[in-house]
Amino acid sequence: MAIKITENITTIKLGISETGIKVIEQPSFSIKIEETPTVLKVTPQPDTVVKIQETVTQVLKVVREGPRGPQGAAGTEIEVEAAENISALKVVRALNATQVVLADSTMNFVEARCLGMAVNAITTGNTGLVIFFGAVEDPSFSYAAGEPLFLTQNGSISDVQDPLSVYNSTIGHGLGVGAIFIDLQEPIEL
Repeated sequence: MAIKITENITTIKLGISETGIKVIEQPSFSIKIEETPTVLKVTPQPDTVVKIQETVTQVLKVVREGPRGPQGAAGTEIEVEAAENISALKVVRALNATQVVLADSTMNFVEARCLGMAVNAITTGNTGLVIFFGAVEDPSFSYAAGEPLFLTQNGSISDVQDPLSVYNSTIGHGLGVGAIFIDLQEPIEL
């Protein structure tokens, strides 16, 4: 069952599921669903015209949208499961929706498409964090600031493109001794 509520020329589409009403499309006003199980009621602002095409057993109120809140912080790490042993600071790719394996620029597009860098070592079947954007600090890094970094073989990185690479997979750039910045780019066929 679907409901359409029309305000002027804008249409809201609501879907009914086992868990209740869900907003499928929403114009520039908010829908508030109350828990009272009665016939559908829509309370528009005084200058609003609302047409109801079907009846449900929930109460809705149409209210004007307020000012947008501040943007939330973007996540830069995700937790994943390793499908193979992965050393710390190795670049990984998605194997499926939840598992990762080492990325490699010498194979094909799928294997050269990076998901991020393992923050710590992850053993097969266990979970760990992968950073996909932002600074990573480690004393082993010795790349010049601003120098592009590339995926090479078996999840390794270098500031020199691997001559065996089939794809150029830029994974970020150096920040000087002790740090790099992860900023993944789509692989480009060489």
